[in-house]
Parts: sequence; C-alpha cells; structure tokens
Amino acid sequence: MAKIRGLKITKTRTAKVTSRRIAKVAKVKTGTVVKTRTASAVKTRTATVVKTRTAPVVKTRTATVNKARAGSIRRVAQASVRHRSALVVPKQRGSVVAMIESMAPQYGVPTWFALRIAKVESGYNPNARGQAGEFGVFQMKCATARGIGYRGDCSGLLNARTNVQYGLKHLSVALKSSRGNLRLAASKHNGGLGRKSLVPKYVAQIF
Repeated sequence: MAKIRGLKITKTRTAKVTSRRIAKVAKVKTGTVVKTRTASAVKTRTATVVKTRTAPVVKTRTATVNKARAGSIRRVAQASVRHRSALVVPKQRGSVVAMIESMAPQYGVPTWFALRIAKVESGYNPNARGQAGEFGVFQMKCATARGIGYRGDCSGLLNARTNVQYGLKHLSVALKSSRGNLRLAASKHNGGLGRKSLVPKYVAQIF
C-alpha cells in the first residue's frame, strides 16, 4: 500500500511541476511575442508620425527662409537705386541740373521730363556706369550715342556736358518718333528708338 501511495504522490508532484513549467514557458513566450509585436508597432507608428510631421515643417521653413532672402536682396537693390543720387557731390549734381535746364529747350525736350529721366537713370551722376555698358548722366550706351552722331571714345560719354548733349539729342529723336507721346518716348529711351510699346515699369518711375 505504501508503494502505491508513494507512486501516486510522485506522479501527482511530477504532474504539478510539469504543469507549472509549461505555464511558465507559455507565459514567457507569450510575453516575448506581445512585447516584440508591440515594440515593432510603436516603432513603426512613431517613425511614420515623425517623418510625416518633420517633412512639411522642414519644407515650409526652407521656403520661408528662401523667400526672406529674396525679399532682402530685392530691398537692397531698390535702396541702391533710390539713394544713388546721394553718392553725387551736391555741387556736382547742381551743375548737371543747371546744364540740363539750359540745354533741354535747345533740343525741344521739356525740361522737367529731361530732369526726371536723368534722375531715374543716374541721380545726375556723370560718373555712373551701368551693368550693360551704359555711361553717365543719361546712361547712354556707346553704340546708341554713335547712332545719333557721336564720334568720340566711349569713355568720353563720362564727360557731363557730352553725355547731357547726346542724352538730350536721343530724347529729342525719341519724342519725334513718338509724335510727342512722352510715355512712349521714355520707353524708347529705355528700350531703344525702335520700340513701339511702353515699358510699364520704367514709365511708372518717370511719371
């Protein structure tokens, strides 16, 4: 009888131990799977959210910075044109203005119109040089001046009197070919005597 009892006890204990081990293993495996899947899901979702949120923000900030830089460059360029006349010595500027006032009537060009063109072009600066090869007060190109009779060196157009003389002559020709239309004459001074349409931005600066 003791034998049988001993056998039963051993069998019962073995069954309990085995049952506990299986439960423990199952728990560990289940925990691992849940933990792995959860971590993977969280990682994937987090990466997606971060990527989605970051991309538009970076793109928006870059566009804003580029726009700000472009605006800054544009303001500097406008300020340069606006204050160009301030770089001319007042006495020199007064001399150029007096010269234009004296010579404009001889070419049939309204004095105020000639003065306005000269101010916009160079701020009455006889030493002004343009990016496209323009010279002096009226920002005359050498080829343009030669087309209306100039025979000197290109550098000679930096002489105030010479530049005013050919600048006024150019305006006179522009006025005649425009039949007195000042806006078209201004556009021809800016874009060439052969121009048949207005240059809106330039006209807006003159009038």
